[in-house]
Amino acid sequence: MKGRFSKLPYLKGFNFAHEGYSIYNGYRDGRATQALEKMKSLGSNAMALVPYSFMRDKNSPTPFRFSDNAGSENDEGLVHSAFETKRMGMVSVLKPQIFAGDSWPGEVEMLNAADWDAFFDYYYRWIRHYAFLAEIHEMKALCVGVEFAKATLSHEEEWRKMFKGLRGFYQGKLTYAANWGTEFEQVSFWDELDFIGLNCYYPLSKNLEPTKEELKANFNRVKAKIAKVYTKFKKPIVFTEIGFRSINAPWKNPHAEGDDSFNAEHQQLCYEVVFEGIENEPWCEGILWWKFPSFLEYRGEENSAFTPNNKMAEETVRKWFMK
Repeated sequence: MKGRFSKLPYLKGFNFAHEGYSIYNGYRDGRATQALEKMKSLGSNAMALVPYSFMRDKNSPTPFRFSDNAGSENDEGLVHSAFETKRMGMVSVLKPQIFAGDSWPGEVEMLNAADWDAFFDYYYRWIRHYAFLAEIHEMKALCVGVEFAKATLSHEEEWRKMFKGLRGFYQGKLTYAANWGTEFEQVSFWDELDFIGLNCYYPLSKNLEPTKEELKANFNRVKAKIAKVYTKFKKPIVFTEIGFRSINAPWKNPHAEGDDSFNAEHQQLCYEVVFEGIENEPWCEGILWWKFPSFLEYRGEENSAFTPNNKMAEETVRKWFMK
């Protein structure tokens, strides 16, 4: 067993999104293999698999269901895409995530101690399943949680206990994907993990038409926040998510949905600013862009979604990943 999980390379890739939710276009289909081949052709050496579960009520603990229907991110699909990724010489990061009803994981907050205990029990049972899957199929890193801002800042010891438990049988690298801002800057359990994960959606300008130099200067301010965390914990940092839609001024609110404009140039500009900004940073050990679809026809050319597939930003990715 020893040696199956070697040191990670500098991660260059995407969050690989299971799209369409049909048996013919998700993780287990040949179209997913084609999408992985496309990512590989852009210079990727890594991708994150992102299975989901669901919370109906952000304030009430319930067991987390596993994806098991044919069109979902089920285990068979995850294993298929992980196998294909390995066959192509790339690294798999398993990054399970939670939909939280009409909210998001950062608002998950139980109302009493008993409910918090139940929440962490249910969550550990859920993430443990994926840790076993990652161990058996040699997925090189496991992201234990994503953007649970209130749950991490108020219950650090429960997370530390979880990390220790998972290390009892998972030999790969452990991380956690913190939300940009308060969670990333204040959570203090990073010493338990192999690298720090940042979901980075800091705004880069309020202006509709900033200069590239303005965007770069504002990204330098973001980097100063990142460097401060790195200096404190001495752990490498990976952008477990960062992305910009192909819309007008995506730098204003990078994670926002709802704008139906289309602007490939503005998306490409954001990619250039980020790549140029992180190229020589000693703290940066990788970037996993949000996101790339499991079938190539999904939201690509002329669509305002996050993917750079068949857009101007694709060539920017190729340029930097091929270095």
